[in-house]
Amino acid sequence: MGRVVVQFLIPVREDPVAGNGQLHPPFRWKALQDALARTFGGWTTPSGEIHGAWIDPQTKDEVRDTSRMFEVDVDEERLDEVRALLRWACRTFVQKCVRVVILGRAEYIEGGPNDEPL
Repeated sequence: MGRVVVQFLIPVREDPVAGNGQLHPPFRWKALQDALARTFGGWTTPSGEIHGAWIDPQTKDEVRDTSRMFEVDVDEERLDEVRALLRWACRTFVQKCVRVVILGRAEYIEGGPNDEPL
């Protein structure tokens, strides 16, 4: 098995329903970057912010957000570790879910009640 590029988005603000909608403090970004480097040997953020919109299934409202994209090279047999890290990131960044693209397929990772934040 080879390595695959995994891309995921983290909004720059907490979810306005699950959290307070405020910008994330710098320690959250550093903790994520440290975890990616420690677990997978590195990470990349393409330059620029990513803008998007989605319909919140709870409120039925359109939510527009700005995100940072991260890319990490991962051995295929370690993809479940990426999902686990993103469940943790979901809780840490106070999001309902985190969008990730693995092998060209979009997944939406939700943090569960047993997933500890940073």
